Amino acid sequence: MTPPRFLLDEHVPQAIQSQLLRFDAEIDILAVGQPLAPPLVLSLSK
Repeated sequence: MTPPRFLLDEHVPQAIQSQLLRFDAEIDILAVGQPLAPPLVLSLSK
């Protein structure tokens, strides 16, 4: 069975990522801006 995968945006607190990994270390979680994840890009919209 494939473990669940999540991509967290820059507004999700790091504590949530840490707690999900603590709950199940097999979960694949990346956050925007981390290695192997999409880069953090600032929006200049007004």
